[in-house]
Amino acid sequence: MEIKEGYKVKVDYVGKLDDGQEFDNSAKHGAPLEFQVGAQMVVPGFEKALLGMSEGEEKDVDIKPEDAYGNWREELVRDFPKDQVPVDAAVGTTLYLQSPDGQRLIATILEVTEDKVKMDMNHPLAGKSLHFHLKVVGVEEAELSKGCSGGGCGSGACGNKEGKEDKEGGCGSGKCHDGEDDEESEDHTGGCC
Repeated sequence: MEIKEGYKVKVDYVGKLDDGQEFDNSAKHGAPLEFQVGAQMVVPGFEKALLGMSEGEEKDVDIKPEDAYGNWREELVRDFPKDQVPVDAAVGTTLYLQSPDGQRLIATILEVTEDKVKMDMNHPLAGKSLHFHLKVVGVEEAELSKGCSGGGCGSGACGNKEGKEDKEGGCGSGKCHDGEDDEESEDHTGGCC
């Protein structure tokens, strides 16, 4: 069965950057990534790459920034008063913020001075081409549902099937960490592959 919009899929993947550095791998999460094609739970290029594939099929795809996390934007580097930032914040720390309209943002601290903190609110993978090896391990015909129902590959999904916050992370999901790879990191994402 060929994958079409609305179908539920299970995909094993390995994601790498231009320099060959691996940024995510479904094996690290202990299970294939599961999501519904067209539900905007992963970046557009990831979904497009799966259309027409069948269970058991594998392929390599290259996704440009505009079909992933967008281009890096200078206007998303901003200064904030230090008293509005956690006391223990240090250069390289990743924070998860919420905009006035409720959108969740990832911010990386670039500089700390006596009274200001400079933050980059671009997604950490903004401006980067992503290279995936994909293997479809399951396809289920379904109608496209509205809203979030899971997480994965950059989705930063807003919940699971029970409507609870997804704490599992997944490829580019914005899994919360302070630059160290630890298993106790929290997922504070809200909307990414």
